[in-house]
Parts: sequence; structure tokens; C-alpha cells
Amino acid sequence: MELDVPRWAAFKVAYCGDKYARLAHNGWVQKAINNKRLTSFGLVSMLDYYIERCVAC
Repeated sequence: MELDVPRWAAFKVAYCGDKYARLAHNGWVQKAINNKRLTSFGLVSMLDYYIERCVAC
């Protein structure tokens, strides 16, 4: 699967080890996994779900 991330950056992110918090704020990860891509896989963001289900709004 192509995620528009260079090969060297993918290796750097893949071998991050136990630094998950640092990995989550990595620009390459944010570019590869964004809301548009998650929506194309059929996943719903929590904000969209809340807005759709909110009764008291």
C-alpha cells in the first residue's frame, strides 16, 4: 500500500521502538494516516459520530 511516504522515512518510523508518543507526533505518520484516508477505509471519526448522534444539540 502506498502512503505517500518515502522509503527512508517508513524505515525510520517502523524501527522507532518504544517511543510511541514521539511516533504519534511524527509528521510522516500524520501525512500517511489522515482523516480522509481513514474515511476512505470506512472508519468514522469520533467528532462526526458525536455530531450525528448528539440529541441535545
